[in-house]
Amino acid sequence: MTDPQDLESRVSALEARVDEVAAESASVRELAAGTDREVSDLQIELRVHKSLIQALQKTQSETLARVRSLDSEVRAGFAEVRSEMREGFAMMAAGFAALGDRLDQIGRAG
Repeated sequence: MTDPQDLESRVSALEARVDEVAAESASVRELAAGTDREVSDLQIELRVHKSLIQALQKTQSETLARVRSLDSEVRAGFAEVRSEMREGFAMMAAGFAALGDRLDQIGRAG
């Protein structure tokens, strides 16, 4: 049979160890709760960042569509101006040719 004094010291040591394990367990639970809060915070931040990126993508798409539309308008405007300038220069060339002919007629008549 086990010596009662030895049994008492073993039980005391076991109780002390149980108290240590309980304290460590509480510490681990506290760390786990803190980690859980941090993960939750990161998930919230991730959702916010994702929403911001999606909003930015939408804005960029809208801006790109507007820029493309403006590009088309500018190109059409330049094409119209070029056409009007060609017509104007053609009219001026015809006018100068008529003036030249008239000056030639005056020069021969004179």
